[in-house]
Amino acid sequence: MEVIKHIKDLLEEENKQIETIKTGYTTIDNMILGMRRRELVLFASTPGVGKTAMLLNLALNMAKSKTPVLFITYETTARKISEKLLGILAGIDPFLLEKDEIPDNQKDSIEEAKNYLASLPLYISEQFIFTGKILKNEMQELNSTKVKAIFIDSLQFVQYSSQENAEERDIENTMFLKNFARQNDLAIIVSTQIRSRNIPQGKTPTLTDIGGEEELSDMVFILHRPYAYSMDQYVGDIEELIVQLAKNRNGPSATFKLMFSRRTLKIEERKTDTF
Repeated sequence: MEVIKHIKDLLEEENKQIETIKTGYTTIDNMILGMRRRELVLFASTPGVGKTAMLLNLALNMAKSKTPVLFITYETTARKISEKLLGILAGIDPFLLEKDEIPDNQKDSIEEAKNYLASLPLYISEQFIFTGKILKNEMQELNSTKVKAIFIDSLQFVQYSSQENAEERDIENTMFLKNFARQNDLAIIVSTQIRSRNIPQGKTPTLTDIGGEEELSDMVFILHRPYAYSMDQYVGDIEELIVQLAKNRNGPSATFKLMFSRRTLKIEERKTDTF
């Protein structure tokens, strides 16, 4: 592998069109152009806000555009992830799918959504491990899928680093994933949990609330739902999801407002933002 490049070669590469992968959200894509291959993107939030849902919706959007993607889950099983994806696509509570309690009037649409989902270049793994010899075998399988983007849920469960200190482990894992993205020409999108206890309830976290992993990331999105923890203020199934682009090596920062369904986990753009 070539480590050192002449400036002439780099300038020639710069003249080529940057390959990006659209997120499926027009307001976000207009700002960032899309997720770039060879870069690491972090989605951070406090617990229960919607990190997994955000990654699932992004993965589904990319797969719909025929971009092969891999979703790696460490927090749950591959089957539950597939049920959540089906719920998002079909507009049904994934818990009903798990209990096999699908309403009769939705069975046909569920079957249609299932067939469509099966046709997408979307792969799921609950066993992908970033260590030693295991990784070599997994890379052979990964290369055969021609995956361009990997989603990892979440950073805290990546097993590459052997550091005992949680913050140091997250930083070392982030550095490894960043290098992995560059070496394998992949966009890697990772969720991470903000551990800080100093965030007032209802307030949006900031970059300073995230550990050192944010310094290594090319982009950092912070997710926040104002009513996530206030059930007495709960006003229905659909609520606002604030997506703050808090760090962007490729351009300016920005804040986007999407709509989140508690029932189906589907995340959509505001109707006023679509044309």
